[in-house]
Amino acid sequence: MLNIPALAAPVQAEATTEVDFVRMAALCPAVKQIVAQPCTLLFDGRAYTPDHRVECHGGAVSYWEVKLEKRFDDYRALFNQAAQYLHEQGERFYAISNVSLRFRQHHMHAELLHRYGK
Repeated sequence: MLNIPALAAPVQAEATTEVDFVRMAALCPAVKQIVAQPCTLLFDGRAYTPDHRVECHGGAVSYWEVKLEKRFDDYRALFNQAAQYLHEQGERFYAISNVSLRFRQHHMHAELLHRYGK
């Protein structure tokens, strides 16, 4: 459970990549709230739950999936279905890999900012 003062409520993260995502997203001044496993979507009888819902102060909502790079291809069709469905609802969907998330060690900088920025 991550308790980040800038967010409206604590956020649950199941994996270290999700922790990194929450820390980085929380640094954006537009972000109001991050909710873990916010809903379940059904596609062709298959249930899918995005990792996080990000709400911004301006009202924008997006859904995020954090996945290991090596597993991306296994889920690409499901991600495309989620993106299409959420687009039809006026919301956005993003899937990000651990490689992209940890590019240039930005996740480490985010951890330090949260640790010392109290």
